[in-house]
Amino acid sequence: MTRDEAKPRAALQLGLLLAGLWLTRLPQLVSSPFLPDGDEALIGLMAKHALAGQGIPFFPWGQRYGFAAPEVTLAAAGFWGFGMSPAVLHAAAFLLWSAGALFLVAALRRLAGARPALIAGVLLAVCPGWFAASRKAWATNVTGFFFTQLATWLLAALAETPGGRGRAARAIALGAAAGLAFWANPFWLTALAPLALLLGWRALRAGDVLAAELGAVAVTAAAIIARSATPGYWAPPLFASPDPVAALRLLPERFWVAMTGTYYLTERAPSGPVTALLAAGWVLATVWALARCLRLALRRQLSRLEGGLALGLAANLACTLAIGGQFAHRYLLPSVACAAVLVGLGLAAALGRGRAAAAAGALLVLGGAWSALEFRRVSPLGYDVQENVSGMRDLLAFLEHERIHDVYCLDPMLQWTIMFTSGENVIARWADPVDRRPDYPRRVDCALAHHERIALVGRVASLPAEMRPRVAVFDGQFFALPDVPEAGLTQAGFRIEPCPSAGGAGRAGGSP
Repeated sequence: MTRDEAKPRAALQLGLLLAGLWLTRLPQLVSSPFLPDGDEALIGLMAKHALAGQGIPFFPWGQRYGFAAPEVTLAAAGFWGFGMSPAVLHAAAFLLWSAGALFLVAALRRLAGARPALIAGVLLAVCPGWFAASRKAWATNVTGFFFTQLATWLLAALAETPGGRGRAARAIALGAAAGLAFWANPFWLTALAPLALLLGWRALRAGDVLAAELGAVAVTAAAIIARSATPGYWAPPLFASPDPVAALRLLPERFWVAMTGTYYLTERAPSGPVTALLAAGWVLATVWALARCLRLALRRQLSRLEGGLALGLAANLACTLAIGGQFAHRYLLPSVACAAVLVGLGLAAALGRGRAAAAAGALLVLGGAWSALEFRRVSPLGYDVQENVSGMRDLLAFLEHERIHDVYCLDPMLQWTIMFTSGENVIARWADPVDRRPDYPRRVDCALAHHERIALVGRVASLPAEMRPRVAVFDGQFFALPDVPEAGLTQAGFRIEPCPSAGGAGRAGGSP
């Protein structure tokens, strides 16, 4: 079959895979309502502001890492067409992730062939480790995944075609994609770098390398300029107090939790029984795939593609060993992606040698389909989905009834969920008067200074027992205590700043 004859078949394969990707996420996208977590709500608010013509920042508010522009742009377009909602925000993030998955499968077609590429793509689609994360607008992992796979596709194209027009442009785009993957989330570079080194060792010329470096330098220069104009309010303490011995002991459990896909920040969330069992199966399949790579390497039969993926997985796992108590399971998402592809390539190679590979692949696919259904009731927040939604709805209705539009929030992440869910009809602030957007705390402090009605809100779990009889509680999840005096807010840990002169930050100006 010639290249021209293969193009329609490849397009059909990618189209069917795209349809399958969205089918695996439909149970979550169209299931009962859910709340966005604080990071998602932050991106949603940025998209709302972008839609209002206030620009698209390079980084998320208050950060000097991450790459917000792709997810903010897609979310803003979705809000314009379908309205502002968590489902649209999730769909926008998944659209970017699925585009990355198609780039990956297209690269695998070039490097390994059509059947291994399709098998690896299907297994990636049904891997429970990605069911929630592929829909999460965090401006880090979905964006990092997309640009990593775009770089892999460009690398495969350069490795396959020794000459031709547009080679320099592809090399520049390769460097730019790798640079954007780094700025989105540096952990993705641990997965990309070994693959790029092995695939490009003989295929890339000196000119290609220089062009790729030019693209990476251009992206880095833009990021540095954006950093200089961005207040660095929040940065994760990734390598503070490292304990590699303890991290190595915890690695099997951490990888299993990452494979379940049910966690939030540093905490594991409840998962369905099939998802938990399937994740254990994925861990065993990953060990098998790595053992297979080691056996092939000893025989000098290991392909550069599988060698790069295995080294990328190992590099990501090794990098996370230097993280202390602030470990978040999403740091292992590059490993989850590498593992899904490695298992797919290994099963594709083992087909025809017996029924074991076909049976294992069928179990992973069928288990993944069942797990996708379980994710209808799994909240990435770690709380019951429906209680979160109904409790937040009742909380906002209470505040609206009491004509309260400014609140002090005991949870630094919940403040963003409140503002996104209310469409900024309620402005919230946490204890720090600076925060990611200082104009929000300033607005709430001015409402207090101008004797407008305010309230103290938060999750019931964070409420001191002696205060519970005095507050309004909504579905056992959230509470509100109206008209707390400034002394009470200070005692609760809030630092209240003096309000600027009247006219600067009152309600007349609308949302910040």
